[in-house]
Amino acid sequence: MKLKYLILFVTVQCNSRCVMCFNYNLNAVNTNELTLEEYRKIAKNLKSELKSLMISGGEPSLRRDLPEICKIFYEHCNLKKIYLPLNGLDKEKTINIVEKILLLCPNIQLNAGLSINGIGLHHTAIKPMISFSSATNTISSF
Repeated sequence: MKLKYLILFVTVQCNSRCVMCFNYNLNAVNTNELTLEEYRKIAKNLKSELKSLMISGGEPSLRRDLPEICKIFYEHCNLKKIYLPLNGLDKEKTINIVEKILLLCPNIQLNAGLSINGIGLHHTAIKPMISFSSATNTISSF
């Protein structure tokens, strides 16, 4: 059986401090993340056409090479769809990453999303680094 769906945990780093997140305590840990060459080896060895790739992490946008990671799976696995959850803390960075992925993977269906955990102060209480207005402002940029 060939793999159709893949979840990649691309980084442990995060610039948010969400109260419910298991990753919060890992942020201070300096971990060795996979390199582009290691991702290339994984993609080549899959020998599968992937229907979808779910990017996960800490905050995926903190990987400067995130668009290139997506491109590797797009090229080697005939990738059709990418799910990309982002925190939207840095509006410009969020927009730039989405645009670059779309440029590098021109026929991809990209589902980029930002989580909203409540209205107004309820959201901000859960995600203290990202105010509700900041998150909705980033969303409205798409």
